[in-house]
Amino acid sequence: MTNSGHSLPPSRDLPPGRLSQRKDHLLAEISRDEPSFLAWPKRTDRQGPAWAARPALIAALVALAALLATAGLLVTRAGTATASAAEVRARVTHALGSPQNISGTFTVQTRPPSPAHRRQGCFNCYPAVPIPSRFVIAADGSYAQHSQGTQRTLRQNVNVRSDIAYNAKTGVQTSYQHGSVKGPGLYVTATNLDPSVPGYSPEAQLAAFVQQALAAKNPHVKNTTYDGRPAWQMTLRFTPGDDFYDTYGVRVDVVVDRATGLVLQVTQYADGPDRWTSIESIHNLTIGASANPADFTIAKPRGAKAISHNYGFRRVAISEAAGIVRYRPLLPKDTGGRPLVDFAVANVSNQSLYGVHAPAYHDVVSARYGRGLGSFAVSTRRGNPTELPALFEGSSARTVKVTRGPLAGEIAYLSTSPPNPGYLAASHSGLIVQVTAPSAHDALAIANSLAAAR
Repeated sequence: MTNSGHSLPPSRDLPPGRLSQRKDHLLAEISRDEPSFLAWPKRTDRQGPAWAARPALIAALVALAALLATAGLLVTRAGTATASAAEVRARVTHALGSPQNISGTFTVQTRPPSPAHRRQGCFNCYPAVPIPSRFVIAADGSYAQHSQGTQRTLRQNVNVRSDIAYNAKTGVQTSYQHGSVKGPGLYVTATNLDPSVPGYSPEAQLAAFVQQALAAKNPHVKNTTYDGRPAWQMTLRFTPGDDFYDTYGVRVDVVVDRATGLVLQVTQYADGPDRWTSIESIHNLTIGASANPADFTIAKPRGAKAISHNYGFRRVAISEAAGIVRYRPLLPKDTGGRPLVDFAVANVSNQSLYGVHAPAYHDVVSARYGRGLGSFAVSTRRGNPTELPALFEGSSARTVKVTRGPLAGEIAYLSTSPPNPGYLAASHSGLIVQVTAPSAHDALAIANSLAAAR
């Protein structure tokens, strides 16, 4: 999304996650003033938008961990010495994979780029988490995120509201979105969600960026404290031509909690290494407290426009899927130890939402393995090879060779955009196959292990 206008982009077949961007366009239409600032950070160079968000506001959020399976080694090191960047990245990845209740608040400070640095940096960057919010996440995957106060964007003070909640026991997601000027917002009740589309809390949005940035960089890690908690601090610097530079600017400072692996603060320097442009921070962090079930439903605000949306998925046994979609779904033999946590099919999945038209997907099978940033998803649906390039619109990709299984010999595309490193798409026998994994290596390994399920 750019600042040059408010018109919606032309309709096209959308990959999982791209509908979230369309929602942002609608919020811009609601405001009739400034484009919505609910969008993810974006690239301004030749490649266009960088982060499709995978979409942040659709599926159940995963809970956060207080301790990791590898905590013994890392805590020992952290007590007397500084961890390596690889160890911090492992801690951040696993911190989102073990169920535990957590709550806190996000503060977001922003200020415009400096006029003195017009020849460098990323002038249209947005914070990864643009709206101050209060969040609650339960061990069963339920979550709630409530906007708090006025958001100061990189341009002006605006009242932008984005509330989202998911009740894992009922499978119902409720949300309320409002633009920057007076008028009715949208209240959406969504059911039968797609397992392949992860939901992201503010913490997970920050952690996803840090995870990928640490895969590209190897910064020095320092011991520090944050709100009285032992923490690690790192500085990542990016140079022109670097995809992260185009997306996030010159420099990013990161603070990670040593005990939990939670990302506590991200400071972005969009246009120069000595002047911050956004600071996103977690405060009032509480881990292990009991959650109130009432927290996981957003109440409909008075005057809001109410919409009910059924994504069309139903949970069935794997053995039942072929009889419903009329083909044997492709599922991985090697999951890297990740359990199957969600599986569903849809004869028709309606993707049109928030007033934006999008094609319906037919005979869809979606599966998710594992939880948190270490999880991956595989989905198949009816489609043909001509659709593949459009799935990577606004990002970059390369063709890869799948050597085993049904996709061997087929054209497969693998994302080369750092924020989406583990996204692979291919075509096989009238199907579009998509893998969303933590890394390119994981995505290719999963593609090579696919087999027709029985």
